[in-house]
Amino acid sequence: MRKRIVSGTEMRYSFTFGELAYLLFRKKLCRNCGGDLEKYKDFAVRTEIRSPLFKNGVEVKEYKYHFVCTVCEAQFSLNELASKQS
Repeated sequence: MRKRIVSGTEMRYSFTFGELAYLLFRKKLCRNCGGDLEKYKDFAVRTEIRSPLFKNGVEVKEYKYHFVCTVCEAQFSLNELASKQS
């Protein structure tokens, strides 16, 4: 009988349709100066997730994207950029 190996850490991304479309298809330009934006991905580890997809007590890494302008160093969240489409 094979043992099932469970890592104990799950991954979670949550996007609205507009955020996903911006992330995949739109050119990432700074709203302040027009410079290019660099994408960064951060995560927070949570254990209290109320979802039928995750077991109770399992650590879940929630990933979030943010962008930083290469010229003026302004910072934007994915939600902020997707909601202010010009």
